[in-house]
Amino acid sequence: MGAYLRRALANAFVSVLLAVALMPVGLPTQAAALDAVTGVSSSQRPTMAVVSWRPVDGASGYQVQRSLTSDFGSAETLTSASSAVVLTGLSPATSYYVRVAAVSADQNAPLGWSTPFTFTTPAQIYPLGAPKITVGLATTTSLELTWTAPARHLRYEVGVGTDPMALTVTQTAETTHTVSGLKPETDYYLSIRALWLSGEVASDWSSPQLVSTPADAPLRVGSYNVRNGTDKSAPAWSKRRAAVANTIASQKVSVVGLQEATWRHVPGRGVSQYGDIAQLLGSSWKSTTYVGNAGPEGTRIIYDSAQVTLLRQGYQKLAGTHANKNWRYVTWAEFRQLSTGKTFFFVDTHFLQWKNAKGYKSRKSCAQQLVKIVARENPEKLPTIIVGDFNSHKFRKPDNAPHKIITRAGYLDPLDNIDGWRGDGARGVAERRINENFFTINGFKRKAERATGYSTGVMLDQIYVSPMRVAEWETVVRTDSSGRFVGVIPSDHNMVRATVYLPDPS
Repeated sequence: MGAYLRRALANAFVSVLLAVALMPVGLPTQAAALDAVTGVSSSQRPTMAVVSWRPVDGASGYQVQRSLTSDFGSAETLTSASSAVVLTGLSPATSYYVRVAAVSADQNAPLGWSTPFTFTTPAQIYPLGAPKITVGLATTTSLELTWTAPARHLRYEVGVGTDPMALTVTQTAETTHTVSGLKPETDYYLSIRALWLSGEVASDWSSPQLVSTPADAPLRVGSYNVRNGTDKSAPAWSKRRAAVANTIASQKVSVVGLQEATWRHVPGRGVSQYGDIAQLLGSSWKSTTYVGNAGPEGTRIIYDSAQVTLLRQGYQKLAGTHANKNWRYVTWAEFRQLSTGKTFFFVDTHFLQWKNAKGYKSRKSCAQQLVKIVARENPEKLPTIIVGDFNSHKFRKPDNAPHKIITRAGYLDPLDNIDGWRGDGARGVAERRINENFFTINGFKRKAERATGYSTGVMLDQIYVSPMRVAEWETVVRTDSSGRFVGVIPSDHNMVRATVYLPDPS
């Protein structure tokens, strides 16, 4: 106990003794109104304060109220026999309101309060600064949080709640934390502090950070021609596999349509190419599976089972596409998005690449077949996403037949990259476009090809959607300031990715 508090308590004790000594003995007394308490003052530290006041003649004790608000709502009441009280359990850098009333022996409650007095506790001085929370993926029911460690050998307390003064605290040794069980479209406050491994506090709490869960959750999907891993004319799969997986992982997608991801074992792996990619992405990643060894060749759908649940699946061979001993396919699957409970229909395909009249006729026929397959397999008209390598683009002659057929069937190209478009400016429903000027084909060339004089590049690889919100489109490239690819070029195609919001069931 500090010298100031000892003096205050001693003075109060002496005052009480003098009052008792001078009181007439044996004579009946009549209760008299006590004077209001005056001279309230305080001395505070980050988590405690000593409040004192002038003694009141005739008082047998005092009641003290402290509150965070000037109207003393939800005030805490304490009693004191002296003209001082110690307030503990305070929060650093916080303003408090205090009022005091004198009470006589025959009173059950104070007759009047002092003028409210306010003080602010100083900020706690800790060896480390508070970590700063970064909010990543926000779904309707969860928040993905990350922060940078201010030092080594730390644990953290993460507080989350709708009331900044009453957060629910969870401890973690990681610098990431996923908060689950939240309500959609709700404001939450976040705060964090660091602890040493011993449990001693190493930093103050960060200022409460307000974040809102969305009314709906985004769904990130992609399409990626990964180039056949057994093709000896391409760079070895062993040198590209990590770069392919890292590209997919960097986009935090839930579902990806792969092309050329062969079912045959890739050299040195003892597993199919699409299986190898799924393994590299982590244990939650799965592939749609089919009866038979080859199934739909390299046209495969992989998905993160931590984000979506596979409900049903299938594939169909496209007529008139037998080339180089390989048929072309439409692969489809129905999923449920775990964060929203909404279901959607996902389609993946790969058309022939021939640039002659026969190739054009084949792609036109394949697009017509695709539209019919989707209509047959999706009779409930679930929100639909169609991805693939269509081997056609806006400058291909006589026209971009797949684009025309699919969009005329009611599906949207988020970039609206119509035949011959050389304009400069945004088209389509995509709210944000990233690297849309890059071509989706790169041919393993170190210099990434992009549009010159117009805004949207050549898109052999495409994502079409039924009417829905498309928040973002990205042609996924990693280049330096000169436009050259950084590191290993993963494939001769660039991945494309879209972030969409599934509409509510009708």
